Amino acid sequence: MGWSVEALAFRSGVSRNAIRRIEDGAELRAVTMQALAFAFEAEGLIFIPSHLPMIGDNCRGSTRSPRTRDDYHLLE
Repeated sequence: MGWSVEALAFRSGVSRNAIRRIEDGAELRAVTMQALAFAFEAEGLIFIPSHLPMIGDNCRGSTRSPRTRDDYHLLE
């Protein structure tokens, strides 16, 4: 997407430190990964298991703010 760590942190609500840790290969909590995925999906990037991420032509992601989703707490 061409975003800086700061831009991704702003869009996802995930700390810059956590983003740097995942870039270094660390495993993060599922809720953190979900917040990152929602930020990317809001820009049209889609994730399908066992496939590389891709840009969806008509897919705009799940929600702008994952914290407003009814099922967000289930991954905590």
